[in-house]
Formats: sequence, structure tokens, C-alpha cells
Amino acid sequence: TPMPEPSDTPLPSDTPIPPTAKPPDTPKPRPTNTPKPNPTHTPAAKWSWSARLVGPGQEGQTCADGLKLIRVTVLDAAGNQIPGVWVHEQYTGLYLVSGHKGEDPFWGPGEIEFSGLDGGRLCVATGEGGACESDRTRDLPTHDPPPLEDLWAAGFCACCEPDITIERCRVLFEAGKCLGISHYAWRVEFKRSR
Repeated sequence: TPMPEPSDTPLPSDTPIPPTAKPPDTPKPRPTNTPKPNPTHTPAAKWSWSARLVGPGQEGQTCADGLKLIRVTVLDAAGNQIPGVWVHEQYTGLYLVSGHKGEDPFWGPGEIEFSGLDGGRLCVATGEGGACESDRTRDLPTHDPPPLEDLWAAGFCACCEPDITIERCRVLFEAGKCLGISHYAWRVEFKRSR
């Protein structure tokens, strides 16, 4: 009898094929003793701020003269003025509290006025002499001319030429010919977010 030709096909085997191995069980995470927030603890208030230059024809400002001050209004999240909030001015180190004008009918309970300064950078403070609990405002010059964008937005460029464009105002401003006035006023609002 002839011998069978060799073949690449494997012959059936009596050896059983092992089943696919099952990965070991992954241990389930155990609960940790994570501290829960204390319901009586109130996180520090968060504040936002905005600032605008007061333009000619507003609050005593004209094309020829102006007041040298920064008037601040402190608001709660609903937009109501808040008395008793301390505001710090960086350059002088001065602290003032909202409502400091008392019974003056032109001042609300959440207002403060920093006057006679050459400029300022302000923040809401934790108290008189306290640290800032808000970001500081940008520099708000009251003697040197503010940035051109502020002068434009407030309307001071129109004091230089009627129907002026911001490009023309920039040319005059950079040439020292359209600087506005020598005293500027700002309105700043600090608003609590919660």
C-alpha cells in the first residue's frame, strides 16, 4: 500500500481545546470618607467689575473742564446697592465704605466717591484694612489722558472736531492735539455674582 502524501491540514486531535480565559474580577471601589460640605458655610462672594469714562455733557464733565474723581457703586446679584462694603484704592492705600455719604439725596446706599486722586485701581476688600476679595480694576487715570478707546467711547473725540472718526482722533491724540481735558471722572460698578 502506498504511503499517504504529507498535508498541511492538521489532523483532528483528541486533546480538548481550553476555553477562553476569563479576566479576573476587578475589585469595586470602596466608599471613602469624603467630607461633605458644611451647609452653614458660605463661600466667599465673587465679584465682577466694569468701568466707564464719564463723557462731556454727563455728570459735570464738559469738553473744557471736568471733575477729578472715581465714583463707585456696589451691587448685589439682583442689582441692588449694598451699603457697608469696603473698597480699597491701591495707589493711596485709601479704604472707603459704601454709603459713606449718609443722607445725601444724590448718593445711593451702595455708592462711594474717590476724589482728588490722579487715578486709581480699586477692589472690594474684606473690610477696612483688609485684602481684596475681588479683582482690581484696570488703571483709571483722572489727570493724565485715559486710553484713546475710552476717550472715544465717552465722546471726547467729538470735542476735537465735529463728525470725527476714531482714526482721525487717533492721529490727533498721538500728535498731542486731541487729549481731552485735564480732569476725568469714572463710573465703576462692582457686582456680586451670588
